[in-house]
Amino acid sequence: MENIEGYIGLCVCFLGLPASGKTFSAGKLSRYLSWMSVKTEVYSSEKYLETEYGSSEIIPPRYSMTKVNLIFNDLEAFYKEGGHVTILDFNECNLELRQNIVKAAEKRSILIMFVEIVCTDQKFIEENITDICKNSPSYKHLPLENAKDKLREVIKCYQKDYTPLSEAEDCTFVRIIDFCNEVNIHNIKNYWQSRIVYYLSNLRTQRRSIWLSRHGESEFNVQGRIGGNSGLSSQGEKYASLLPEYVSKFVVGSKGLTVWTSSMKRTIQTASHLDYQKLEWKALDELDAGIFDGFTYDYIEEKYPDEARKRSYDKFHYRYRGGESYMDVVRRLEPIIMELERQGDVFIICHQAILRCIYGYYHNFSLEELPFLNVPLHTILKLTPTTFETLEERLTIPVSAVSTQRGKH
Repeated sequence: MENIEGYIGLCVCFLGLPASGKTFSAGKLSRYLSWMSVKTEVYSSEKYLETEYGSSEIIPPRYSMTKVNLIFNDLEAFYKEGGHVTILDFNECNLELRQNIVKAAEKRSILIMFVEIVCTDQKFIEENITDICKNSPSYKHLPLENAKDKLREVIKCYQKDYTPLSEAEDCTFVRIIDFCNEVNIHNIKNYWQSRIVYYLSNLRTQRRSIWLSRHGESEFNVQGRIGGNSGLSSQGEKYASLLPEYVSKFVVGSKGLTVWTSSMKRTIQTASHLDYQKLEWKALDELDAGIFDGFTYDYIEEKYPDEARKRSYDKFHYRYRGGESYMDVVRRLEPIIMELERQGDVFIICHQAILRCIYGYYHNFSLEELPFLNVPLHTILKLTPTTFETLEERLTIPVSAVSTQRGKH
């Protein structure tokens, strides 16, 4: 990320009532920026308040200027250690808090961008209340129903002095109402702020799942060759023929399912028996191995030992001659991620390197870990993002296949 002229870093400050989808959005933004090689850290305001609600308390604590300065001291330290973006998550939205934040930021030359999340969907709010009470340190020590009642009281308290963002404050902000049904944008100043607005404007906070699978075992998989555009092996064809049966059982509500494949033969063949709408994405094609396309790893190590060593040293950034690196793949997958954030009921059938990058995005793995994630053949992954984590289920279809997993050397 390029430095922002005149500032040591960018702080994206989320404001809004508890259970509005604010924490979910903040977490997703952090994953996206980290995935795009932007060093990012989320700071929960609750940590600084050390809040744990008892059975009789109903007045939530407020953020004094002293507390805000403590937060910004930590942010300043993060930027000085090479950080780019910090994300703050506040459970309220009032003018005094925003003024204190602006003062603390200006004192330290930190660029502030406010994000207000507003939700009026009571069903969604109640689902979030349950999720928070089961997982938040402030509530999970209480019996669930008591915790939910407590959180509803806290929300009422914060509503009393809730003051929406307005253009009169002359600050940079985006105000997102009811899952982007309405988006208000004001005073966006630079490239990264506009990227953040674009991402958040595509984000849908309703809970939903996506399903991932590699293509069936290919002829090149059996031969130990990389890349290429080979067809399925006999075992891969068996996997493709069994997919409809398992998808109908494992993919809940699959009637509205859309199947995404790459433009390569082995993914199209794998999806051929599925009776759903299908879309081919060139962006989902496997990592391009360049001049090494069709070679085995043993051959590369024997004939091109220097290239093999370079790739072993930094697999994420290593770019095949005439081909791609994992970093290149992440860049071309950005439109896919944007579309996934807007869509529901999508089943992606593609390739090992591609699924590692997508899987790593949802689970917030570091970029260095992406090239080593295990995504086995003949397995369907179900990922369900929630406020605090991405839930995962795996279904292995009983058709044997070779392993293409290679550990760190």
